[in-house]
This record gives sequence, C-alpha cells and structure tokens, in this order.
Amino acid sequence: MIKSAKSLDYLPKKSLPFYIIHLASRGNLEAIKLILKHYEPYMNKLSLRHIYDANGIKNQTIDPYIYRCLETKLIIAILKFN
Repeated sequence: MIKSAKSLDYLPKKSLPFYIIHLASRGNLEAIKLILKHYEPYMNKLSLRHIYDANGIKNQTIDPYIYRCLETKLIIAILKFN
C-alpha cells in the first residue's frame, strides 16, 4: 500500500549538506544540534504513544524515554560516521 504524501509530512524535506555531517562526525556541537533539529519531527513521530485519560479518552503524546533513546542513537551514529 502506498502512503499519501500528507501522511509523510514528518520526514525531512531536504538532505543535510555533507559538510554539516562531516563537522558533526568530528564532534562539532553546533553541527550535531543542527542534525538533531533536522530529524526532530521524525523522532517525534516515532516516539508517539497512545494514552487514556481519566475519562477513557484516547490521546497521543510523545514518550520522552523513547525520544531520548532515539536522540542518543542518532548522536552515536553521527559520531561513528566516517
């Protein structure tokens, strides 16, 4: 099944320039922050969880634990990049 373009709005629209990835892999904090900001909507989407309030109404919320795990894995992958 092909997903509509509207359902993929959380994916980054543009690629990051290589020099930013290169700087981040060398430990540049500003470059790492730019990459994290670039992937923030995608990580938010991946960390969504359904919860039920006191009235039994279903809501979606970002699970901070899952979000931090994704963020940590992305930073590790950035620093391992050659």
